[in-house]
Amino acid sequence: MFRRKPSYKNNIIAALDIGTTRVNCAIARLSDNEQLEIVGVGQQMTRGLKRGIIIDMEAVVNAVAEAITTAERQADESIRQIYVGIPPHALLSKTYTMEIPLGQASVSAEDLEGIFHRVHEMVQKNGHEALHVFSLSFELDDQKGIMDPKGMFGNALKANLHIVAIPTNVLRNYLACLSKAHLDVVGLVAAPYAAALSTLVEDEMELGAALIDMGGGSTSIIGYLGGRPAFITNVPIGGHHITQDIARVFSTPLAHAERLKVLYGSALMLSNDEREPISIPQIGEAQSSHQLTISKAQLNNVIQSRLEEILSHLKQKMQAHNDATFFSRVVLSGGASQLTGVREFVAQFLGKGVRMGSPAFAEMVSRGPDFATCSGILSYALKDSGAHFMQQQRQENQGGFVNRLKQLLKNKN
Repeated sequence: MFRRKPSYKNNIIAALDIGTTRVNCAIARLSDNEQLEIVGVGQQMTRGLKRGIIIDMEAVVNAVAEAITTAERQADESIRQIYVGIPPHALLSKTYTMEIPLGQASVSAEDLEGIFHRVHEMVQKNGHEALHVFSLSFELDDQKGIMDPKGMFGNALKANLHIVAIPTNVLRNYLACLSKAHLDVVGLVAAPYAAALSTLVEDEMELGAALIDMGGGSTSIIGYLGGRPAFITNVPIGGHHITQDIARVFSTPLAHAERLKVLYGSALMLSNDEREPISIPQIGEAQSSHQLTISKAQLNNVIQSRLEEILSHLKQKMQAHNDATFFSRVVLSGGASQLTGVREFVAQFLGKGVRMGSPAFAEMVSRGPDFATCSGILSYALKDSGAHFMQQQRQENQGGFVNRLKQLLKNKN
């Protein structure tokens, strides 16, 4: 297992989660016994991204700067180096099999490095950069399901891999944006993977579980089996779309629609919802006499319709993966998962056990699932979990990964 102790000033580690609707930042201090203590957090709304793609760089730069500044003030620290979570829309998740001849020799560390290095080069040739390459299993001749083949003999070694990549030009735009915010990127993490590191427990990862991260602009899912991420996918619909539905159906401003969702909205329908009235201000109407009165049942019908759409898409995408049938448990995270009744609604719709996920660090729990990804990024920064392939790990120790990021940014300019 690869470990890297950051050489930051005052042992400070910073994480940045760039989402579709908001940017979260967390700053932690590393103690002498290598434990992290959260010392500052910041959050800022943004409209500079759409489906994981930067559409307004200035808006994203400003949101990042505001979130960073807020966290810095709380921590009484200034940060420059940062680990960054990449949103799911920008990611490509694909399984791939690569085989090499052994000539009846034993499998060496160099053989494994060679496989992962070739995969990395292949991804680059296709216009992408590999963020993570997970080894799902190995095969030696007719022996399948091998988790660590080092030292074993055979004629041919086959590696079953899960690649998580990002288009090179999309990555360059992210790096340019962060550079404008005066930040040096020292590590990149797929946001769903980071959220899983923060919320899933070891037994769930081993036995089979799926983390559904319900964000503002999208809903992602990462499936674990045998202790490894089997797939990542997402649906471009999230909590903000529910807010927009409420605003459109009842002709109310977005700010009021969000408030209605939070205060009165539920994914469950109760017997007295039809008899519970709600007064809603109308767009462009300043006087309270021009409010619309609806029942709580009408509001919840709008919410349920959108949730059903999200879960239907997720269910279809899960069924496209053979391993998904082994997931007996679902964990929920993200801001939209805090809506009343979502846990019960998801359990009934998917027919699986569901629990609510909490961020890994105690200081983050009070801030809710919104900061699960930031917590996971910090965990990733502190202790690599084997997701990076060996060659990249070696390069990172020598500054190669950082140099690669700098080269991408240079090419952009």
